[in-house]
Amino acid sequence: MFQKIVAALFVGLMITTLFTTYHSARAAEELGEGVLRLHILANSDSQADQALKLQVRDAVLAYAQQEFTAVENKAQAVALAEQELETLERIAEQTLREKGCDRQVKASIERTFFPTKEYDNGTRLPAGFYDALRLEIGQAKGKNWWCILYPALCFGGSIEQSEQALGEQGELATSD
Repeated sequence: MFQKIVAALFVGLMITTLFTTYHSARAAEELGEGVLRLHILANSDSQADQALKLQVRDAVLAYAQQEFTAVENKAQAVALAEQELETLERIAEQTLREKGCDRQVKASIERTFFPTKEYDNGTRLPAGFYDALRLEIGQAKGKNWWCILYPALCFGGSIEQSEQALGEQGELATSD
């Protein structure tokens, strides 16, 4: 009798786990249809490369704030990002050159896996695959930084908040 109860509890737990996993995957898929993320990967985890990543982030966000805030949907955001890939690479590389670094930057639009992230404004994105404007600095083997480019959640306090978090925990929103 005890074994049947344990077996029934185990089956119930498995069904609950499968349902929760499916629900989370569906939520990520649905949210992903309306979101374009910005994903910047540092050359390495060295302090210098992480500082350069943040400099690139600031320059790209300053440009994106002018260009991306007028888009009305994800399709427009993706089209604009694709159109601006070379410009974004140039802005990132110019920022690196100003800091004495000669690394290359590769910009692309990719479908990328992100872990669950909750933003300060209450927005929560479950783990899953999302379209992202991706900037890879050099070997792109370091910790990364990301935000939501569309709808525009990268702007406003996100830079200041990320710098506070960097000081407190080493890196904001890393997936490594």
